[in-house]
Amino acid sequence: ESEFQRAWTYGVEGKGDGNFYDCVIPGYFDPNDFTYSDKKDDYFLYLGRVISKKGIFVAQQVCEKLGKRLVVAGFGYDKDANAVDAQAFEDLLKLPNVEYVGFAGKEKRRELMSKARALFLPTLYLEPFGYVVLEANLSGTPVITTDFGAFPETVKDGYNGYRCRTFKEFVEAVKNIDETKPEYCRAWGMRYSLDNTAHMYKRYFDSILDLVGKGWYKL
Repeated sequence: ESEFQRAWTYGVEGKGDGNFYDCVIPGYFDPNDFTYSDKKDDYFLYLGRVISKKGIFVAQQVCEKLGKRLVVAGFGYDKDANAVDAQAFEDLLKLPNVEYVGFAGKEKRRELMSKARALFLPTLYLEPFGYVVLEANLSGTPVITTDFGAFPETVKDGYNGYRCRTFKEFVEAVKNIDETKPEYCRAWGMRYSLDNTAHMYKRYFDSILDLVGKGWYKL
């Protein structure tokens, strides 16, 4: 789904050479599934699995530092699964600037993403793609992420969001979030529409069909 994931796979498999028939086709979306809005409410959004590896506590700490409202939506929180995470999450819910809305279905996601000032997805592991980034962009909402995994491909720093390495950079991203434009975020997200990625599938399948006959040398 990303150049990062392809390179990672090559490394894991110990490949010293590339393969002409390995390709990257990113995730795709139906823009009609999202509501574009250039009018934002005064909250930041965390939408995803409610686990520490997704960076939820980074979002919480940044919003707490700046006194910003953080809306948390998602599933995965389990009191019995991880006692450390569970206690930390219980403490997070007690903060006056944090609102947990639980699992968000399709319509609730549309509303939350379209009205947020920005979406946090500061994933701590190497994210292979991170679909919610482009979902937010299609809603006209910028994103704030980490600077590794697939994010250097899906987030153009300062255009459709910010990629951050330090707490200071996360804080500055929140302070400067209004410098990103909803229409730019939407345009970036449209790069991943089904219409724009369909030709990638056709090109790939055609190249496989061309293996019958002259194969790689077919003109």
